[in-house]
Formats: sequence, C-alpha cells, structure tokens
Amino acid sequence: MNHRKPGQQIYYRGSLKSCNYSCSYCPFSKHKITRKQLERDQMELQQFVRRIREYHKPLAVLIVPYGEALVHAYYWEALGIMSQMRHVDAVGCQTNLSFPVDQMLERYRQNGGELDKLRLWCTFHPSMTTCDDFLAQCHRLHRAGIRFSAGAVGDPANLSRIQQVRDGLPGEIYLWINRMDGLGRPYTQSEKKAFLRLDPCFDLELSHVPADIRHCGGQIFVHPDGHVSRCNLTQEYEICNKRECQCFLAYCNRSDIYGLRVFGSYPAFRIPDDSMFGVETNDDWKFIK
Repeated sequence: MNHRKPGQQIYYRGSLKSCNYSCSYCPFSKHKITRKQLERDQMELQQFVRRIREYHKPLAVLIVPYGEALVHAYYWEALGIMSQMRHVDAVGCQTNLSFPVDQMLERYRQNGGELDKLRLWCTFHPSMTTCDDFLAQCHRLHRAGIRFSAGAVGDPANLSRIQQVRDGLPGEIYLWINRMDGLGRPYTQSEKKAFLRLDPCFDLELSHVPADIRHCGGQIFVHPDGHVSRCNLTQEYEICNKRECQCFLAYCNRSDIYGLRVFGSYPAFRIPDDSMFGVETNDDWKFIK
C-alpha cells in the first residue's frame, strides 16, 4: 500500500445469500441460489465496479457478503479489475477460505489483479472444516504473498481448536476473535484471558462502543441497488438510530477509537500495519504463540 493519505473505506454487499457451508446458526446455507439469482448478483457487482471506476478519490474496497462469495469466479474478476485502478489502494473480501486458492488467484491475475493490493479476511469454522485443512489454505495464501488475517468466533468450547490454528499460523499473521453474541452468559475471567492471549485486540470486542455517526465519516456501505448507508447495521447515511456499534465492521473505522491504530490506514481488513508493530503497548505484538 502506498503512503498517500488514506481515503474512504467502501464496503459492498451484493444480493448473494448462499454459502457452501452449513453452520447451524446461519440461514444462508439453507438458501439454494438459482442461476438467475447468480446472474443478477454478477450484474449488480459489475455495476458496483463501474461506480468505483468513476469515483477517482483514494479508497479501499471490502466485500462483505451474506454467505460465501469467493467460490464464484466473477467475484475474483471484479476484485482483479478494481485492483488495477490507480485510486484504489486495496481490495478484499470476507471468506471461509474454502475456494481453490491457486485457481482463483490465477483468475484474479488474468483480470489484471495486483497481488500486493489483495487483502483477505479468513474465518475459521470449526464445525465445517478441520484445523489442518484451514491451515493448509492459509499457508497457500502465505506462499503466494497474499496479505490476510484469520480468526474465529470466540466460542469457549472451541478454544483448543482456535489455539491449534494460532500455533499453526506464521507468526506475523494476526488471529482475531469475534465476540460470541449467542453465548447466553458473560465470558468468565479465564475465558477473557485466554481469548486475549490469542487476540490482543479482543478487548475492543467487549467494549460496547456507543453509536456516534460523527466519528464514522471514513466509511460508506454500498447495497446492491446502489443505495448507500453508513455501515452494515443501518440503512441510513446521515443519521444513526443504533445504540451501539455491535460488530467489528461497525466500529473499525471509528476515528475516536485509539486501539484501532494498529490496523493502519484501512482497519476494515483487520490486518495490522507492519509500521505499527512495537508501538506503545504493542511491543509484544509479534505474535502470541
């Protein structure tokens, strides 16, 4: 990423609502997508890419699908095309990392994709894949020189498997933990400590950030019909009717949260900035093994 002043963080969520995983808590694996729906999603994504081409101001794009997008080649084509644009600093997507890495990276390259601009947010699903298989995918990305983060929902029942993933990742790869909303009870002190050892930023997930749109000017959330809102939790752009920013996507671009500085210019990718290692309380950031 270059050193010019960072621009807008643009999120995109298309009409795709399907997944190749079948997690019990998620509705998207239960939705069988049709070819017509895929064609509509592709058309909407192409329209979004055209809008990004016309933007001309510095920005970064993160695709945040309902379900899994990167098993579909047209998402890689769109990422590759956007990465060529001079005003685009980075492109990326949230993924369960189930796609064929070499094949899809080749599709990205064929569409002009710049590898140094690609950022992936990779979520480990313990009920859907093994630690070894997930780690094998991570190592394929790492060998290809792709920047990414990996992480999981902070379910105490999965602590040992998440620790196994941490132990198997290259030391410089950040492993994040999402707060488990369906736990039904507060985390115990020992659970908090265990997750903080895995993720030094886990305290941000527990902090219950009050919503305040005055601090959210750095992000735009684009819907498939072209409507824009301020984040993934609201349909509004100029106002916010939420009580708190309930997830990382909602609070990660907040200008008033000092702890987000470790993620650099575009915190939404959840990838720490190398230049921030060793700053203040992050002296031991590399990394919790």
